Amino acid sequence: ALQKLAVENRRLEAQIQACTMVEAQSEFLAARGLPSVPARVIAKILSASAHVISIDRGRRDGVSVGAPVIVENGIFIGQVMEVGDTYAKVMLLTDGRSVVSAEFDQGNGIGGVLNGEYGISLRMDLIPKDFLVSSGDLVVTSGTSQTIPRGLPVGIVTRVQAGTSKFFQTAYVQTLVPYQTLDVVAVLTAVLEPRP
Repeated sequence: ALQKLAVENRRLEAQIQACTMVEAQSEFLAARGLPSVPARVIAKILSASAHVISIDRGRRDGVSVGAPVIVENGIFIGQVMEVGDTYAKVMLLTDGRSVVSAEFDQGNGIGGVLNGEYGISLRMDLIPKDFLVSSGDLVVTSGTSQTIPRGLPVGIVTRVQAGTSKFFQTAYVQTLVPYQTLDVVAVLTAVLEPRP
């Protein structure tokens, strides 16, 4: 009987956590007027060769390839890579195939190209060498894509490395949420005008 109660308690805790995340997502999206579709994570592949999740929403719900996927207060975690009628697959930012333009939150448009790094972290290349980057700096989306809005939080710089070029440096970035715990996400469904 105790074991049954413990299992039920854990299930209820997970439901409360999911409801809290959905509420935070809804408030963020409503405040910014971003149309979206809420979705549940139904499968995860988190290996060195692929970082992909499957969600329970698809073409019938307005989900399209390239759509950005967020959690909590607008934290950008990846893009839709495949869509079926009732499901979609999302390539997470840490996937080795993922490439996204990003910038520093206080960098006045200064940034670089964010690449997945072996399913562990993110590497931001092509950062101008004369721009001061420090551990703890926030990295956000740059808004140069037709689908990804500017200013969605991505991660925090953990270390900076001088690049092999005399013009650029590299920053390593840690995501803001552990992908292993993803349960509820939101897919943005509007096409935006890219920022020049």
